[in-house]
Amino acid sequence: MRPTLRGLTALVIVVLAFAASLHAGPRSLNAIVAPLVVVLVAAVAIVGLRSRPAVDRAPVEPGFPGDRRTVSLTLESDGATGATIRDRIGDGLELVDGSDPVFETTLEAGRRLTYEVDLTARGVHELGPLSVVVTDVFGLVTRRFDREETMTVLVYPRVASLGSGVRRDLRTSLARVAGSGAGHEDGREEFDHVRAYQRGDPLGDVHWKASAKRPGGDLLVSERTSTDSTGAVTVALEGVTDDETRAGTAETIDDFASVAAAVVDECLESGVRVGLVAGGDRLEPGAGPEHYRDLLAVLARWEGEPLEGGAGSDSEVVIRATDSGPVVAVGGSEVLVDPTGQSDEPDTGAIEGARVGDSGPSESGVSP
Repeated sequence: MRPTLRGLTALVIVVLAFAASLHAGPRSLNAIVAPLVVVLVAAVAIVGLRSRPAVDRAPVEPGFPGDRRTVSLTLESDGATGATIRDRIGDGLELVDGSDPVFETTLEAGRRLTYEVDLTARGVHELGPLSVVVTDVFGLVTRRFDREETMTVLVYPRVASLGSGVRRDLRTSLARVAGSGAGHEDGREEFDHVRAYQRGDPLGDVHWKASAKRPGGDLLVSERTSTDSTGAVTVALEGVTDDETRAGTAETIDDFASVAAAVVDECLESGVRVGLVAGGDRLEPGAGPEHYRDLLAVLARWEGEPLEGGAGSDSEVVIRATDSGPVVAVGGSEVLVDPTGQSDEPDTGAIEGARVGDSGPSESGVSP
């Protein structure tokens, strides 16, 4: 707790008035000093009895660089009082207006504050800690409360733009590798569930046994799902083994993650289930929106760490860094990817320079 400039001024006036009253008599003391003393005591009591406000942060949805998100805070207080609230924004996030969000407001129960931030860089970034400075109604005394709790905001990697040549070569290699992992290939279907009959449904799909149990004679139709599988692949990211090199190549690691995100996209669009190995994280092959978000979350957290304990040795797709840029290796074929998306065709010469122990040239950006 500390006095404001106004509080210091009032305190000086009290001291001077008290000194003057020693010469002018107690009547002047009562007329000038007493009201100020009462106000100062009341201000100290109001602020001193105020309890630490509770802060509830609403989760912030992950996103990609360039996305905008709304940050929402709800503060709970045991009474209305003036307050200055300041939140801190970590690297990788940028306030839409200003540097740090500052609110001059009345703190009361259920007070909700919002502001907007732009997601600017891949990674795990922090919001907070938050500070609350409360003051009395007279503006004489302040008290600061620091809330050390923070919230993380996940920013996915930018998805690199693959040129048509790279996409063609990558899909060709994926079809060759993932096809070997395909499941049933005989077009068989399995029963999934029944639904109400709709006009146009073939009578062969009617589930007569279930329909017989329906009151009123309503028909039910069987819904089936195919057991066909397009196979699965696991993507492994070979990180940087040197800690100092990794610390000085943040931009390169971001490009690496962007290429990995593009490869994951391409696999899923090709109907291939995708797993991921990066650093100490491993996700088994899967598909669907939730699995895709899990893959992006691993890529957002990855900081260039190398694979642990031989992890990824059985992966069908390996992405590694070279002096020429990220190289995607699929089943013995290699494709050099430009993370900026400026090159539409793969650089076959760069691929050959990136390989070790290769004896012949490659064609169409793919080395057999």
